[in-house]
Amino acid sequence: MKTRTDGPVVVKVSPIVHATEQLKGLIDQKVDCDVILDVSDLGFATSMLLNELLELRASVVSRGYRLIICCIDERVRGVLNVTGLNSVFTIVGSEKEALAALKKPAHARTSADK
Repeated sequence: MKTRTDGPVVVKVSPIVHATEQLKGLIDQKVDCDVILDVSDLGFATSMLLNELLELRASVVSRGYRLIICCIDERVRGVLNVTGLNSVFTIVGSEKEALAALKKPAHARTSADK
């Protein structure tokens, strides 16, 4: 897991084999900051991965922080669209866009930010 800790934590999620373990680790750490997940190395999403994403989001949001997913593969985006989870997560194209989204107040985000 690669992170940058000045400001929000930025996590580059490894390929699917290790992704669920990485997300479980973040949940167990009870991260007290905004989280940006760079999922550019994920080519698909399993139900286990979706569950871990939901648990991580709940953990982060319960502490008053935000979770933003960036650099998403079209196949993974398709799974989120089909399951309706695209309306649950904030999804942006790049880490730069994710950092910009975090500068906006949470209530100022629009559906275009998702």
